[in-house]
Amino acid sequence: MAGSYKECVIGGRRFPVDVEADVTYQYGGYVNEKKINGDGSFKNSKKRKIGMCKLTIRIDPDRDDETYLNGQAAEKGNIQFQTLDVDDNLRGGEGQLEGDMEFNATDDTVEIEYYGSYAKI
Repeated sequence: MAGSYKECVIGGRRFPVDVEADVTYQYGGYVNEKKINGDGSFKNSKKRKIGMCKLTIRIDPDRDDETYLNGQAAEKGNIQFQTLDVDDNLRGGEGQLEGDMEFNATDDTVEIEYYGSYAKI
């Protein structure tokens, strides 16, 4: 939903979410799957799934946000990640920035992909 998120905090630094950004997220937890046994009975199987969030944020070249985000992506340990939506619901957790970050110099934005724990706080 466009314009549904206000801000994102990555490693302690706040970034406004682009007003035209589509935000996609998935909570971590479990996925249930039923498997059939040879005798026709069923077995429940649980698989862990990782949380994720994809969104476009606005960056400030004067703050050197590009260098900061590249540094956060290079971290070996987990980083803090939070989002705040227009209804003031806070979601977040600890994890990693993944994928290629392509910085758009025309409108000072970058699409980020976060993977790790992600749930309502």
